[in-house]
This record gives sequence, structure tokens and C-alpha cells, in this order.
Amino acid sequence: MSYEPLPDLTDHDQRVLGFPQWCRLNNISEATGRRILGSGQGPIVTQLSERRVGITMRANRAWQDGRARAARGLDPQETTRS
Repeated sequence: MSYEPLPDLTDHDQRVLGFPQWCRLNNISEATGRRILGSGQGPIVTQLSERRVGITMRANRAWQDGRARAARGLDPQETTRS
């Protein structure tokens, strides 16, 4: 499987990422991306065609912001270990 490079994503709220690009941007597999969108807990999608969806940068940012939480009970040293 070959990947096209991600576009320049700075200050492009209306830019629509294709589903594979959105998955790569969020460092998730396409299977996980499908589960997230299918759960109803994912970002708002833009219907690109009958079978294709995309996610705007603005919708992705709002989704990420909604998932942000404070780290609880984690040793700061453990978050930097590989």
C-alpha cells in the first residue's frame, strides 16, 4: 500500500482530509478509524461522494479537543519512556 504525503495542514480549517489521510494524521489504523466513525463518537464527517467521506481540519480539531483529558496517576517519567 502506498501513501500519498499529507498536505500542508497549517491554517486550513476548511481543508477536507480523505479518510486514509485522517487516519494517518491521528496515527490510527483505518480499522480503528472505521470503528471510531461507526461508534458515533468520531468527528463530524463530510460526505464526499456516495461511498467516500472526509473530515475537515476544523472537525478533527474539535474532536481531538473533546477527547482531551488530564493525565491521572501517571508518573511523568513513564510518559517519556519508549
